[in-house]
Amino acid sequence: MRIEIPCFTLRKWELSDTASLVENANNVNISRNLRDRFPHPYTEKDAEQYLNAVVSQPPPITDFAIEIEGQAVGGVGIV
Repeated sequence: MRIEIPCFTLRKWELSDTASLVENANNVNISRNLRDRFPHPYTEKDAEQYLNAVVSQPPPITDFAIEIEGQAVGGVGIV
């Protein structure tokens, strides 16, 4: 599933998003605003664990990557 909007795209997470996720999630300001569940520093191991969990979830997809200029820069989920 892809939802394309002029300034970003919502899409399924992919295992290939690991490096981008680490680059963008390893920010103390993000962890400060996301309770105790979000680690800092955010490592490659953290990204791999998260991506393996969301990629293996059965449909319907509830966790989406926010893609800008071809790079996953964040995420959003539906609960």
